[in-house]
Amino acid sequence: LAEILDALPEDQRAVFVLHEIEQLPVPEIAAALEVSPNTIYSRLRLAPAEYQRQLARVRARDTWRSP
Repeated sequence: LAEILDALPEDQRAVFVLHEIEQLPVPEIAAALEVSPNTIYSRLRLAPAEYQRQLARVRARDTWRSP
């Protein structure tokens, strides 16, 4: 998980962790990061796709290494 999260762009990673893992609502995230809620929603649209891309990369690498 850490490898996948580290591969996300920093702004997307912060929003993804705060929303998906910490379960904070968008208005709280926006206030904490001092950006508009619309910016948070935008990052939330992008982050899951990038997370899935990185997850696929890690799985492909691990599958290739399997005996």
